[in-house]
Amino acid sequence: MNSPVTQLLGLWPDRKAVHEDARAADPDLDLIAVHRWHSRQSVPAKYWQALIDGGKARGLKVSAERFVNAHAVTSSPSSTAPRSEAS
Repeated sequence: MNSPVTQLLGLWPDRKAVHEDARAADPDLDLIAVHRWHSRQSVPAKYWQALIDGGKARGLKVSAERFVNAHAVTSSPSSTAPRSEAS
């Protein structure tokens, strides 16, 4: 099963298209970085707006909310949380 980030990036036709859009935020960005985003299942926030703008120009349904939701981590309360002391 693909992660939410992988699914989001999968809206683009290919990784080269993701790279082209992300370069609006950093013209020196290498394509290998996009491959790493897929592997890590995370896109650095500094590229989100460039991807949103580029994605919308391509007719993709992308938004800041979709990026936030794709990167949201759900976790249960820690079992190591401090306990109150008995008096």
